Amino acid sequence: NYRGRTIRQSVKNFQIFSKDENNNEDLIMQFGRTSDECFILDFKYPFSILQAFAFALSSIDKIKIFQILIFCYNIGEIIANDL
Repeated sequence: NYRGRTIRQSVKNFQIFSKDENNNEDLIMQFGRTSDECFILDFKYPFSILQAFAFALSSIDKIKIFQILIFCYNIGEIIANDL
């Protein structure tokens, strides 16, 4: 159950839960595939943006990571050129 998010089945999907003193589970991170090229990443405290992104990248194969990093680099160049 990915809390209403449209998720395709994939071995790369994961959820991380935290338990409180009463054994109640709280979803603190989820990562899942929505299509061949798209993923969702939801997270909250205690994870930072960098930590959540690192977890997500670790579950994607190396070729996809390279493609994502090139995409992010290209977006950064476009933004820098517009400044």
